[in-house]
Amino acid sequence: MQAVRRRLDGCTVADTARETGLSAPTVSAAWKAFRDGGWAAVPIQRRGRHKGQATQLDAATRQQLWALLHQAPSGDQPGWSSAAVATEIQSKTGKTISQRGIEHVWQQSGLKIAP
Repeated sequence: MQAVRRRLDGCTVADTARETGLSAPTVSAAWKAFRDGGWAAVPIQRRGRHKGQATQLDAATRQQLWALLHQAPSGDQPGWSSAAVATEIQSKTGKTISQRGIEHVWQQSGLKIAP
């Protein structure tokens, strides 16, 4: 028996889900809401953490971060990467800081994070 493929104006739900990164049930529910009430009926929910939910670096950890940046990294690295800084701070302080957390501090300080 051949599976029935639902279509959304020429695209299947599976194709649309794959292209958008959304789940098939989410695509299907959004399509039904749009069909019944237009864009105003499609529920939009923000993704990710709400502002202020991430852990904040305390003053001592920030000071450690800036002290590291004023030193040459060990080994043959030409400069500090956010991953290397996060690893070094964890080894010195025992605090786990994500690579993205380091990059966020750099961006707030006006430093470029792109190579």
